[in-house]
Amino acid sequence: KSYGAESRIGGDARNTILGIAAGWEEIITPLELTLELYDSCVEAGAEMNGEAVKGILDRYKELAGNPDKVKVFGVSEVEELIKNAAQTTLDKAFLDAAYADIKAYRDVQKDAGKKK
Repeated sequence: KSYGAESRIGGDARNTILGIAAGWEEIITPLELTLELYDSCVEAGAEMNGEAVKGILDRYKELAGNPDKVKVFGVSEVEELIKNAAQTTLDKAFLDAAYADIKAYRDVQKDAGKKK
């Protein structure tokens, strides 16, 4: 919630998750997303919401090096993920399972790379 290392350059902000893209690569930078949101919402007078973000992410997905390895979540999927995350207890068992899942996913990526 707090940004910056010093009071002269720091501040408080509230983050709101409006969209999620997951994949093997970053499909859009924070600056690109900000500029796209400004153009499509602020300049155009449209509402900044999950549908607007999903539309932007879908366009950028097509520009990805591996678009078949990118998942852009729909608005209801994002809402469900946020709800589940807020209700999840973070304990050692959860972290151990997360690390095991990450290792398994990295192994899948390595195997896929060898098949090419």
